[in-house]
Amino acid sequence: MDGKLRVMTYNVKHFINNNRGIPNDSNRQNMFAFIGAEEYDLICFQEFQSAGKNYKDIIPKVTQHTGLRHYALQNYLDYFDGKRFDAIVTYSRYPIINTDRLKLGKKYFCLITDIKKGSDTIRVFNIHMQSIYFDDNDLQWMIDVADAKNNNKTLKEDSKKLCGN
Repeated sequence: MDGKLRVMTYNVKHFINNNRGIPNDSNRQNMFAFIGAEEYDLICFQEFQSAGKNYKDIIPKVTQHTGLRHYALQNYLDYFDGKRFDAIVTYSRYPIINTDRLKLGKKYFCLITDIKKGSDTIRVFNIHMQSIYFDDNDLQWMIDVADAKNNNKTLKEDSKKLCGN
């Protein structure tokens, strides 16, 4: 794979502010400024929610602030009433060639996105950790797997580690 890949993950908590006294519109603009300050190649959002008459307007607004044209969106639940979404979303600078999802009970918690960069395909797992009751033991397991780069049973020889110690 040529060059570097700049990745950001961000639980935007429905683009609302849990701090009293700061308007949600101001908070949303601050979030847009934050994500637009750097040139990321991939951004993974969790708790990405929009509702109301113009609920779909959030998609092009994020594209405008990030320059990332490609995206995949997965609602947490199967229903869709045409008035809102509450989702996991992955934005990419590079074309998305495939998506899949994982479900626990009635709720989707993971959006899997295959992204084409040059001759390589990058598989991205965008996971909402709270949905699967992720804890310290799970984190240690992930670190152990990421650090097992010399273990051919765990990782392919040409695999690249994006996270971990």
